[in-house]
Amino acid sequence: MERSDKRMPLLLTIFIWVMFSVSLVWSVFVFLWFLSSIDKDTGAKPLVGIVTASLTSVGGIGAVAYLVMKYRERLDKEVELEHSRIAEADRKLKEAVGQLGSESPQVRLAGVYGLADVADNYLGRYKQRVVDILCGYLRTDRSELVVDGKFKDAAVESAIIKVIGERLRKNRVLVEDIEVVQTVGDEQLWCDCSFDFTGATFHETVSWERTLWDKAVVFTDTTFKSDVVFEMASFAGDARFDRVIFTGGAWFNWASFTAYAWFSGASFAGDFEFYGVRFAGVAVFDGVRFAGEARFVGARFAGNAWFEETTFFDGLNIENTVFEYAPETKKILLPNPNLLNVLNSEEWTMIEDKDYWTIDDHNKHWTLERQKERIENVYKDLEEALKDHPREKEKLKVIRETIGNNFPKVQVDFDSLDTEA
Repeated sequence: MERSDKRMPLLLTIFIWVMFSVSLVWSVFVFLWFLSSIDKDTGAKPLVGIVTASLTSVGGIGAVAYLVMKYRERLDKEVELEHSRIAEADRKLKEAVGQLGSESPQVRLAGVYGLADVADNYLGRYKQRVVDILCGYLRTDRSELVVDGKFKDAAVESAIIKVIGERLRKNRVLVEDIEVVQTVGDEQLWCDCSFDFTGATFHETVSWERTLWDKAVVFTDTTFKSDVVFEMASFAGDARFDRVIFTGGAWFNWASFTAYAWFSGASFAGDFEFYGVRFAGVAVFDGVRFAGEARFVGARFAGNAWFEETTFFDGLNIENTVFEYAPETKKILLPNPNLLNVLNSEEWTMIEDKDYWTIDDHNKHWTLERQKERIENVYKDLEEALKDHPREKEKLKVIRETIGNNFPKVQVDFDSLDTEA
């Protein structure tokens, strides 16, 4: 991108300095002529002193003019180098983007590392531009690259995941004896960039443990077809995981959320762990569907927590969990009796409000038909998410049959819940 140079041309600058110097010398000469004292013996003006002073002024002005010209020359060279550097960066960026659009996976892989090289060497605005390009690539429809159940873009996607992860690990101490090892320079980190993965599909394992996200990160409507690891990750900005489909395992152990944490409408089909997670702001789990056991062991909710219309199919482990404010838990679907055992145990850390076990003040008894209808809808969504994972789908079938055979026995009577803990 070209920059406009509004400075005057060098020759015009020199001409102006010469005219200014002549005018200044003449003014100094006249000033000294009329203001100098009269020689007491001869009555003549000290012309020699005046001329000497004038010449000295001329010499000083000339030296200043010379320095100005040299300074201008240096600035011109710096501007020329900057323009050349920008042109080079744009050229390399364009080449890498072209490689990323190639039909050859080897060329696309080179494009990924080419983009990372541009961000590492040219810094500034190029870091965010490269982040946007890589996120945009992941958001494109690559379903045609899945052939006979095998993903043909695995190496490229894994490279993107690795490149992003390496530049989000800032050297810092997380907890005692656990620190993050930084592998790139401070100026090469992408922690201060915004990430938007809206609608992306990750086919490969996402290992972003111990990463630092200073700005907002958006995973809305993203699908993770394999495992995803955010253990000890730090989200300083808003973290949006709403309507995300976690087909494999999802591990957020000891992660921290400083701002809003949105998981509304998400589906967890595999293992899910939130051990020791810290929510400093609002945490929203409305409408979330947990196919397996939801583990919030040792978690702390410092802000408001929302669990309205959340479904737990295989229990909820909340040992040593702390809610500083009573969570919103209306219309929770409890098809599995294991959850009741947890709710009635002493493992849940109670806060001052003794009434926050109330599930729904206006409709404490759901009809059997209504619960069956909701379970069927949940299963349909989970079966769709697991269509490419026959083993997990078979596990879901077993769970479904177990609940189906014993459904009348596990119908939840919310009035039977112990509200006095």
